[in-house]
Amino acid sequence: SLANAGVTSLTAGAGISVTASTGAITIANTVIPKGLGQNGEIWRDVKASRVSGTLYTNTNGYPIMVIASGTASFASPTITVVVNGVTLIAWSFPYGSGQPVSFIVPTGATYSITFASGTIYNSWVELY
Repeated sequence: SLANAGVTSLTAGAGISVTASTGAITIANTVIPKGLGQNGEIWRDVKASRVSGTLYTNTNGYPIMVIASGTASFASPTITVVVNGVTLIAWSFPYGSGQPVSFIVPTGATYSITFASGTIYNSWVELY
């Protein structure tokens, strides 16, 4: 027990509550977890606000998921996904198809999707 160890007081950090009564101490985490599936995230259509090859930053305070797809009228267009300077996806897709890419963006990370010149992106949605 803390009393037996000579502890006479506790300091709680942000989001931690400490309650004490004779012979018992209760420590509880009052911070609501943040992350995919934790706080009612919804899919948001961000296509109108996104530009191929532009670097964005996840400032949400928790990871987000991104899904995008593109279509091209020429052979072997490419899609490249970069997160925090690491290329996660770099591939060519068949003519005329709307091939999707999906990835997770950690808290505070930068990310971009680059479609080959002339590719039309059909969708760009983010879960946050």
